Amino acid sequence: MTYMCDCKQITEEDVREWARLGFAPTAEDLIAALGFSDASSCGRCATEIHKYLVLMRLAAKEGGSASGR
Repeated sequence: MTYMCDCKQITEEDVREWARLGFAPTAEDLIAALGFSDASSCGRCATEIHKYLVLMRLAAKEGGSASGR
């Protein structure tokens, strides 16, 4: 299991599931939706999670799979 966010314990699998479900926020919306702005997290991973989410959604549309970060 690979964590993309240690503070919120968000894994690559979580992000892949969000992509499958069509979750498509901006990086700023992602920060708000996942609580990255609260005191328990640094928020540095929001941009990388957003990029990975976009990649997963593109791969799903193309019927392929994107791997790696």
